[in-house]
Amino acid sequence: MIGWKLASSGHDAQLRTLTELRAAVEPMAALHAAERATDAQRERLAVLADRLKELGSSGRGDRQEFLDADIEFHTLLLVASGNDMFASLADAISEVLVGRTRLGLQPEHPEPEALHRHIELARAVSAGDRAAAELHARGLVTEVREALKDI
Repeated sequence: MIGWKLASSGHDAQLRTLTELRAAVEPMAALHAAERATDAQRERLAVLADRLKELGSSGRGDRQEFLDADIEFHTLLLVASGNDMFASLADAISEVLVGRTRLGLQPEHPEPEALHRHIELARAVSAGDRAAAELHARGLVTEVREALKDI
């Protein structure tokens, strides 16, 4: 249903509402992931954050490989929260990432701050720092909301 709406003429409104959902959910998921993530999940978040920075810094932010890593990062964050309801939103969150790329709204060179926030979010989760994890997740979705405000 979400993919269908993103493919329709109402895609702008759908992206906006999905971004609002992300803003409500991801910071809390990050907070809980900082206390509940397994060691393997913490390590994988760090690997994915590094990969996103590498791809984005080299002008590949609008490519499939970046999208795949971004989807895996945000899905893992939701799953690592240990909250089944957050994890159940992974497909919806993934659709906003797919939609943004499909609609040409994902830049080749993502904002350096967004790439940095992925790194800091992974570090905060790894360190078990709930407040920093929430802060960096909130910063990420704020950046996305700002990037999409004019659509």
